[in-house]
Amino acid sequence: MPKTDELSELAYIDPKDFFENEPKVFTPWVSTDSLGLLSDSLKMQLDLVGTEQSVGALKADIVCEEPDYGTVVIENQLTDSDNKHIGQLIAYAAGTGSSTVVWIARRFRPEHRESIGWLNELGNPKVRFFGVEIELWRIAGSPTAPRFVVVAHPDDWETPKPEPEPTVLTRASFLVGYWMALRGHLDRFKIPVPLFAPLPQAFNDAPIGKAACTLRSSISVQKKQTKVALVITGDVAKAYGHLLHFQKDEIEREFGDEVALDWKLPPDLKSTVISTVRTGWNLEDQAEWTSQFEWFAKQLGDFEKVFGPRVRALNASDYTPEKSDEEPDEPVGDSQEAPPDDEAE
Repeated sequence: MPKTDELSELAYIDPKDFFENEPKVFTPWVSTDSLGLLSDSLKMQLDLVGTEQSVGALKADIVCEEPDYGTVVIENQLTDSDNKHIGQLIAYAAGTGSSTVVWIARRFRPEHRESIGWLNELGNPKVRFFGVEIELWRIAGSPTAPRFVVVAHPDDWETPKPEPEPTVLTRASFLVGYWMALRGHLDRFKIPVPLFAPLPQAFNDAPIGKAACTLRSSISVQKKQTKVALVITGDVAKAYGHLLHFQKDEIEREFGDEVALDWKLPPDLKSTVISTVRTGWNLEDQAEWTSQFEWFAKQLGDFEKVFGPRVRALNASDYTPEKSDEEPDEPVGDSQEAPPDDEAE
């Protein structure tokens, strides 16, 4: 018999009371801890590009990339939907060239759900708008559980995509298979870089013992390229990046002449990316994978050996604006080392 006496009430927790501060608490949470949950709710694969991205006079809370749809802008609101944000959605879509704009709010008023529907009907057919409500729930003394509910979306959003032919290796299966095989190679040869669980994306990260810092492995079938990078994001990106850049000569000596490091640093960029690249691979030929994995193992091992102790010793307070004269004259690259624009189909 069901134990009905063990049933408990489901209690709603007001997100505004729980998170308290949108830019300092809610936006960082959405962009990190809950990005996978939001991806599942939207039926997308969201890969973070950056937060607080400038769009003209406005700043977009979160900018992501999605393998099938390109740039995705996310606007957060801990209160109920309001008229001001309708204009911001249009500005973000125009200012970033986004294919998707997601508006998250505590509750959506009926007129704002209708406005999103109107934008999807009358706007550029290549741009999609979504309204998502954030809910928090608790049962008795359990931890608080978040839930994203899509309440406004394009008409064809839930239309299933055609299933691929059984003989075709899909992008997702190729990428997951590649990263699983690389993880196995690193484990067999005891390379001290624990890659995260494989996802169907063109990059895979590993911790390096410091918050906001990761070792990133990435591939591009189209560019025939493999890449290993130290990626530093968030508020510490500028300080950490330039503290490392002050040691550039010593670091590059430790890597040796055979490794060319590409340094992409703030202030013009939002994140620090220090990378090395190898081209000329056929990534779809599994007979080449062993050679590619050996390259990854060598570079990841060297990055951990050279950068690891330095990164773990970083202290943002050691960097002062007066030292900015020593920053590179010509910073290049994107604000975040995003997944390569590789179709891998």
